[in-house]
Amino acid sequence: MELSPRAARNRGEYKRLSIYTIAASILAAACVVALIFTVWFTAVIIDDCGMEPTLERGDAVLCDKLALTFSSPKRGDMLCYRAVYGGGVYMGRVVGLAGEEVAINGGSVYINGCLLKEDYITEACPVDMESITVGEGMFLLLPDARSSMQSTASEELIISAERIIGRVAVRVAPISRVAVFE
Repeated sequence: MELSPRAARNRGEYKRLSIYTIAASILAAACVVALIFTVWFTAVIIDDCGMEPTLERGDAVLCDKLALTFSSPKRGDMLCYRAVYGGGVYMGRVVGLAGEEVAINGGSVYINGCLLKEDYITEACPVDMESITVGEGMFLLLPDARSSMQSTASEELIISAERIIGRVAVRVAPISRVAVFE
């Protein structure tokens, strides 16, 4: 059965509109993804071994920028932050909070004189650190791979809230190690 000229024209119009609808949907989805990554997440590739074994060199993680808008970092959170000089991005785990006295002695971390229990640490810290008090709006961050610590200079360990980019939320690569961090 042959289509009338009007039916053939309608069929052609329908195909053209379907293509436009699909293209518009793809464009809208791309805009939503771009907006999410601009406002909510920052992608970071790990380029050192400071957070091993939790995060390894070459892992890709998403840092949640909005998480810190609604709550302050807590002890044990993994944060990504800007370097003081050079603009690099680093990772560290929150150990000391504002107002706390932190010391490293004999490879162990002490908060206000009490030993800090850290299940994520596989090796002791090779250097000792005199007791320091973490100031207001500051956090003391340490790497998980404590053997990678070469110094305990407080300006390298104490991070202001303004330098924090976000909380490490998800490891997205490699696929075999995908994980969500709380």
